[in-house]
This record gives sequence, C-alpha cells and structure tokens, in this order.
Amino acid sequence: MEKIHLTLLDESQLWGDNRLEVIKKYGSEATITDFGILTGGYRYSHTIHDGITGYGEKYHTADYWTRNIHNTNLTRNIHQIYLAVDYEGNKKYYYEFQNIDVGIRPVLFLPTSKLKNIPHQDDYDETTLFFFGEYPTYVASSDISEILKERYYQKDLETTSKTYTIPGPKDSTIALKEYIFENQKYIRIMHVLADSWQHLSDDSLLGLTQTHWVKVEPIPWLYDEKTGLLISKHSLIAGVPFTKEEVKTFEETSIYHFLNDCLAPELISSSEPFTTSILDKDLELQKFMLKKR
Repeated sequence: MEKIHLTLLDESQLWGDNRLEVIKKYGSEATITDFGILTGGYRYSHTIHDGITGYGEKYHTADYWTRNIHNTNLTRNIHQIYLAVDYEGNKKYYYEFQNIDVGIRPVLFLPTSKLKNIPHQDDYDETTLFFFGEYPTYVASSDISEILKERYYQKDLETTSKTYTIPGPKDSTIALKEYIFENQKYIRIMHVLADSWQHLSDDSLLGLTQTHWVKVEPIPWLYDEKTGLLISKHSLIAGVPFTKEEVKTFEETSIYHFLNDCLAPELISSSEPFTTSILDKDLELQKFMLKKR
C-alpha cells in the first residue's frame, strides 16, 4: 500500500495577501462533520437568509487547528500558544495544548499522476472538489439506525478488516469497527466526548449515553491548483490534543503523529488499496458529489 502524508494548514496559507488561491475563493472557515462533533468538536450554527422570505439555509462551522506554534512570555507558566481558525475563519489562540474541542482539517499533496484517477467536480464554488479516500461523516437516518441496531444485537452485520481510531479516556484510543449494510459502510460510536446538548446534522440532540451509527463516505477535498494541495472541505475529527507537552516543531506534536499514524492509513478505502478509480463507476458517488454540505 502506498503511504500518504498529512499535515495542517499554515497561517500564511490562510490569511494575508499570499494566502492560498482556494482560500481566497472559498474562505478560511470550515464545516464540521457529525463524526467531528461526536469525537469532541464544538459546532456553531449559521443561517444564510435569502432576503425575500426571511428564511435561509443553515450551515455549521467549528474551530480547527493550524500547524502554528508561537512562543510567548505572557506569564511565567505559559511559554507557547497554539493557533487555530475559529468558526468564522479568524485567528484564535489557545493556551491549553490539551484542548480537545478543536477540529482537525487535514491537508494532503498528491502528484498529478494520482489526481488523474480521482473523481472530481470542477464547478464547486469556483474551485475543484476532489473525492479521495473515505471516512466516517454524518449520522445515518433514524430508520437505518434502527435496522443497524437490531442487526448488530443479532450479530447479523458484516464487518470489513478496517477500523477507525478515536481518542479515548486517559490518553487511550478506541478502535471503531467498520460495518457493511446494503453496500453502505457505517461505524458505531458510543464513546462520545462532546457536550450532550449539541445537535447533529439531522437536528437530533446529541446524547452521551446514546449509540450513533455514522456513514462512511468519500472525503471531499478543495484543490489549490497553484500549490497542488488538497484541503479537506470539512473538519473530520476532534478530540485529539494538539500536543501533550511543549514542543519545538509541529512534527513533534501529538496531532502530527495522529494525522500520519492513524488518520492517513485510515483514509484508504477498505474496498480498494490506494486508488479511488473504482468510485468513478459508482452512481451513488455521483449523487454524493452534487450535495453541498
């Protein structure tokens, strides 16, 4: 299997005259998936009003980490601060490096030879959207969730060889199995780190004791043509502390190791080793590509 390398955005890529072209077009704020909320992310709601009826479309964003570490002499006890993007796309500094409600929005570089085999949508908000890899995203419908629940307890659900790593209590990790039902993949998550009063994409209230079934779907990436970078459209997961102690470089942080030891290999589809060319033939993907979350 070919290895991929993940990183996070740098502040120079997000703000100022030299920010990435795709950021200039699309903005620096980012939505967060239900899986991101379930693993500890904090969601902020917005409404775009149409100016005529007064009604509008809702969307949800969240803070997400950059790769930037700043040394500071604010107090005798605080020597570093950690830069994030807030829910409106502005700079936000965190003084606690173990804060877990900030999302992870990965960045990936793939050579042009690989991009040729990846499904894409050219006219997405004046940029190109690529679909590479797959990951838990949004909760299944209530009807499907009930069926999955029943089959799970009857031990009548097929699993793949793939698992997804999420943070657990006291620096532990939890491996979530991947299940298949009617050609759709799901994960079952019950170790919820988020606040219980938050809502998910289907407007259901998050319950700390409730089991959630989350769909595994292709990941949409915004493409920056000048640099060749792919930037995840969403924050995919939260709950991972930026680091567990003060460090000198981003490559020493806990979040860097999570990106490349856990998230990177887990993005690869359980259906096919590296390439996603098989998805070109999948009609369900074409429907998914037209959605704008």
